Amino acid sequence: MKHVPCSDWNGVTHHRYAQLKRDGIWVTLQRDQSGEVSTWSRTPRRLSLDWHPAVQRFTELAPKSTVVFCELFVPDGNRELVKGMIRDHDDKLALECFAVQQYEGDWPWTGCHLEIIQAKAESLGMTFVPWHFMREVEDLRAIPAGGEGWMLKDGNTLNWKKVKPRITVDLICVRFERGLGKFSGQIGAMVLADATGKEVTQVSGMTDEIRAHMTAYPEMYLGKVIEVEAQARGSAGGLMHPRYNCVRDDKLISEVDTL
Repeated sequence: MKHVPCSDWNGVTHHRYAQLKRDGIWVTLQRDQSGEVSTWSRTPRRLSLDWHPAVQRFTELAPKSTVVFCELFVPDGNRELVKGMIRDHDDKLALECFAVQQYEGDWPWTGCHLEIIQAKAESLGMTFVPWHFMREVEDLRAIPAGGEGWMLKDGNTLNWKKVKPRITVDLICVRFERGLGKFSGQIGAMVLADATGKEVTQVSGMTDEIRAHMTAYPEMYLGKVIEVEAQARGSAGGLMHPRYNCVRDDKLISEVDTL
C-alpha cells in the first residue's frame, strides 16, 4: 500500500500558507447581528455544541456578526470517534480555529496579520492552527501527527485549496455491477476482492471511454489486478471513497493487498 499526493490543488499555483488539516468535523460558529449564536456542520446541519467550553466562551465573548470556522477533532483520532464524543458531550474534543470572518465591530479580521487573528481566536478559548509559509512542494509530503493533509491558502479566508495524501491499493476484479440511469446498458461498477478472496469494495470513477471499453471487453478486466485510489482506511478497515485508477498489468495476482 503506497501513498500518493492527490488534491484539488494543481501542484503549480503559488499559495502563501500551508495549514494543517485535521481528520475531524468542520464546525462553523456564528453570532448574528442580534447576538444569537448558532453552530453548523459543513453540510450544513445544526449541531448541538452549547455544552463545549470553547463554544460557551465564544457565546460570552464574540462580537456580533462574527463567523469562526473550526475543526472539531480528537488528537490521534478520526471523525468517526468525533461523532461519538459529540453524542456523549465529551469535552476532550478539541476545537481548533482555522479561519475567521467578522463584518462589523472592533475586530477587523480580514487582512489582519497572522498574530492578530491568532490572538483574537485564543481570546475565545480556541487553539488557532498555525500557518506555515509554504516553501517547496516537498514540505507537504510529511504530515505531522494528528493531521490528514494540508490546506493551502493566500490568507485568512482567501483561495483555499486542499492537499490530502491518498492511498492506492491493488485488488482483483471478480465481477461487475450493471449500470443504472446514465450508464444503463453499460458496466456500472467493478466488484473487487482482496488477497483472501473476500469481496471488499465496489469502485467506479472511470472515464466514459474506459467504461465503454470495459463494457465491450470485460474479459480484459475480469480477474486482473486493479489499482484503486482511496482517501484513507476507515475505522473498520475498509476504504474511504474508493475509485478506479488503472489496470496493473505489471502485477501478479499473488501481489494484491489484504484489507
